[in-house]
Amino acid sequence: MVRRSPIDVQQNSPVRSQDPMQLREACRHDSRWQQFSTLFGLNKGKAWTSTTLTQLDQDLAYFLLARGPYAWLGWGKWGMDWPSLSCWSQQCDDDHIVPLPAQLTAGGLDVGEPLGICTELGSSGVFVRNYSKVQVQLDCGQFVGKITPKA
Repeated sequence: MVRRSPIDVQQNSPVRSQDPMQLREACRHDSRWQQFSTLFGLNKGKAWTSTTLTQLDQDLAYFLLARGPYAWLGWGKWGMDWPSLSCWSQQCDDDHIVPLPAQLTAGGLDVGEPLGICTELGSSGVFVRNYSKVQVQLDCGQFVGKITPKA
């Protein structure tokens, strides 16, 4: 028997006031975050034409903390936007290419395999998750995301 796993289309990108609440749920083995496919988005500038990723460190940390076994990271609030008048293809002219941040390129960020789900340090609003190659942390109070390589 095949179990259906619908894609969760709620807003899954960090918003400073919601982070502790959402991440506390994501850090439970029985949460929707761990049981269903989930779409995450990278926050961009407010203008619909914006190509600026406004909180990339926080977005990447949030994605790596909250994601379950099947998750996708896309552009914009719902992870389904695309930079207006832009493309990332080699077939585009130079005026319309949006360069990918180094962390998102093939040679950029390699976190390895997850070694469990996220945990909160006490009730501090600081969440951590270990991967085989990095430790991920998001401090919701200071709104600082860190991805630290392991030695």
